[in-house]
Amino acid sequence: TKEEAPTPAFDRLKGAGLMPGYDNRKFEDLIEGRRAGADFTLVECKLTQEQGSGKDKRTVTTFQGLLLNIEYPERFLGRTLIARQGWWKRGKGAGDLQKVQLVSKELEDAFTVYSTDQVEARTLLTPDRMERLIALERHFKGGKLRGLFDEGHMTIALEAKDQFEAGSIMKPLVDPSRFIRTLIEIGLVCDLIDGFLTREWYKDKI
Repeated sequence: TKEEAPTPAFDRLKGAGLMPGYDNRKFEDLIEGRRAGADFTLVECKLTQEQGSGKDKRTVTTFQGLLLNIEYPERFLGRTLIARQGWWKRGKGAGDLQKVQLVSKELEDAFTVYSTDQVEARTLLTPDRMERLIALERHFKGGKLRGLFDEGHMTIALEAKDQFEAGSIMKPLVDPSRFIRTLIEIGLVCDLIDGFLTREWYKDKI
């Protein structure tokens, strides 16, 4: 079943080649909020694919994690794509995206960044802001952080396999541990928005 995506995040990431193939998709626990003048949504997503045939047929999970979409108060000048090193390869749909050299060698080794606007990409992805993205990724433990800065949206996908398998992420919000985890997640998202959307971002651009 191709369940309706409750936020634009899935289609944006899929269109950029940042989501794997799937036969079925499921969305749960949509969280909507506003921080620093920016609307954001956070939703859990699970993609599965049927593999093999007959007795060997099995359902494989191709993605399990969270999709975050933040609406910027203004459009980006270019289009920037970020992914953990070795996860995304520049393909036919990349258009005029060019590889970006990051300021930090450590970040350069850890991430692949492509953009249509080299200056904007480096302004956006300062070591401080990258650290906030990494903190969010670290919380979900699944790795494979990837995302897109395009038009007026910052869209991020984070895998969270450990938590899904433990079942904790699927617990209802009335469960105390689930409630606390959700508050932490929203706090990390707000911290990320503060890092990307405070006044310093505008100062950087001027």
